[in-house]
Amino acid sequence: MSVEEVFDICAGVRYDVSDPTCSLLHSTYPTLLKLIEQLRLCDEIAKTRTSNWQLFCMDRKETLPTLFTISLSVDEGLSMTLLQLLFSALSGVHPSVSSSTNKKDDSTTKPGSKDKAKRKDTKPASKPPVAAPSGTVNLELCRSICQLMMECIDDERFEQFVTRYLLQSNQSNIRWQTHSLIHTLYKYVPSDKQVHLVQLLWKLWPLIPQYGQKASQFVDILGELMGFPMVIRTSPQCPRCNAPVPAHPGVCAACGENAHQCQKCRTINYDERDPFLCISCGFSKYARFETLVEGRPTSAVDPIETEDDRKKTLLSINQLLERADKYYKELVTHRNELDQLLISLASEPVVSQSSSDSGVNRAIQLAAHLYCNSCKSSYTDLSKIIQSVLASRRELVAYDINKLHSGKVSPTSEPATPLTPISGEGSAFSLSSPVSTAPLSEGNCFGCASATLEHCITVLKALAFKPETRKLMKKDLIEELMEFNLRTGSVTLQKDVQGLLCQLTRDDLESTRNLNEFIMQRVLASIKPQRTSPNL
Repeated sequence: MSVEEVFDICAGVRYDVSDPTCSLLHSTYPTLLKLIEQLRLCDEIAKTRTSNWQLFCMDRKETLPTLFTISLSVDEGLSMTLLQLLFSALSGVHPSVSSSTNKKDDSTTKPGSKDKAKRKDTKPASKPPVAAPSGTVNLELCRSICQLMMECIDDERFEQFVTRYLLQSNQSNIRWQTHSLIHTLYKYVPSDKQVHLVQLLWKLWPLIPQYGQKASQFVDILGELMGFPMVIRTSPQCPRCNAPVPAHPGVCAACGENAHQCQKCRTINYDERDPFLCISCGFSKYARFETLVEGRPTSAVDPIETEDDRKKTLLSINQLLERADKYYKELVTHRNELDQLLISLASEPVVSQSSSDSGVNRAIQLAAHLYCNSCKSSYTDLSKIIQSVLASRRELVAYDINKLHSGKVSPTSEPATPLTPISGEGSAFSLSSPVSTAPLSEGNCFGCASATLEHCITVLKALAFKPETRKLMKKDLIEELMEFNLRTGSVTLQKDVQGLLCQLTRDDLESTRNLNEFIMQRVLASIKPQRTSPNL
C-alpha cells in the first residue's frame, strides 16, 4: 500500500520518528515530490474506502502515530492531506465527502433566487467538516482508534501539533480541520482521557494573545469541550435597517451603510472588522462593563506650610467653633422639647387624643418628627464641624512640631487650640478645648448606661445563686430594684430584674416580708386620690 512506500521514503532519508529534531523539509526535491504523490494517493484511498483505511490503521498500529509525527515536520502544502488522513481514521468519514454532502443538502432544501446564491458565494468556505451520521460509522472502531491515538502520542508532541495547526497556521481551513480533529478525538476517548485533553489545551491558553484572530478556532474548541456551544457564525446586520449583510465587503445593499461600524459612535475599525471594543468610544456588543463609584464626605483640610496658612487655619477653627456652639445649643433645645413631650406622654392616660388619620398619639408624632428631622440634621452638621476642627488641629500640631524641630517657632504665634467656653447650663466641657486634654464624660451616653445596667443585673443574678453573696446583697437592694429598675429600661431588662427579685427572696422569710411590705405601701399610695404617679 502507499503508506508503506511513505514509510520507505522516510527511512531512505533517515527520518527518525522518535527524534523531534528531524525534519523532512531538508530532503531533496524529488524525494519531497514522491512523498506528496504517495500521500495524495493514500488520501484518495481513504476517501473512497474509509472503513478499509480505519481497519488498516487499526491493524498497523504505528501508522497513525507516524503520520502524526510527520505532520509536525512538513510544509503547509502537505498539512491538509495529513490532517484529512488523520480525520478519516478517527471519525470514519472523509472531510471532502462530508462537505459535499452538506452542499447538496443546502441546495436541495433551500432553493432560492440568484441573489441568495450570490450571498452564499460570498460567505467564507472555510467551515469545520461535519461528521457523517452515526448509522454509517463503526463507533466501536472509532473509539478504539482514538484511544490508540491518545496512548501513542505524548503530551509534548500533542501541544506542538495544536500550536502549529490550531494557532500558528495562516490558513483558516487548516485551523478548522484541526478543530474538527480534536473535537472527534475528544468525542470518542474515555472520560479520563477527555479531562487530560482539556488540561493540555488549557496549558496553551497563555499563548492566545500572541496569535490574535487566528486563535478563534482554539477558543471555540476549548469552549465547546468545557460545555459551551460552538460559535455560530452569522452574517452581520445593518445598523440602520437591520438587514443581513454579507461579511465581505460588509456594505448593506439596501441603504449602503457599513455593517462593521460601531453601533454607538459610527466609527469604523479598518484594522479589525469585528472588534471586541470600539477604538473610539469603547462600546462592546459582546460584554457590558459596569462601574460603581461610592462617594463619602471627608474632613480633609489644606496642609499648613507658612505662617499665613497657620493664621487662616486658626481663623477657620474659630468660625467653625462658633457654628458648633450654635448647633450644640439647638441640640440642647431639642432635647428639652423631647423631654417635655415624653413627660406629657407618660402623664396621659392610656386612652388619649390621637390623630384621626393614623391613630398615633399626637405627642409621639411630634417627638418622632423632632428627633428624626431636626435633631438628626443638627447632629450631622455638628459632627462634620467637629471632624473638620480635629483635622485642622492635627495639621496645626504637625506644623508646630516641624517648626519646633527646625528651630523656627515664632515667639508671637498664637496657641494652636484656643479656649472658648460654651454657654449653656449643664455643659461640663467646651468643644473648643484641646483634644488631648478633654476630660472623658461618664454617664452621658444612654446606650453605654443601658449596657452597663444590663451587665450589672447579669452579675447580680449570678451572685444571687450563691448563699454567701446573697446575704451581702439583701441590704437595700430589693428596695432599689423596685424603685428604680422594675419599670424602666427594655422589656428584657425588666424581666431580668423580676428574675433577680425572685432569686433574692427565694427561701428567705425576711426578704419576702420586706418585699410584701414595699408592695403594700405602693398599692396604698396609689389608692389615695390626691396622688397619681405613672410609675405605680
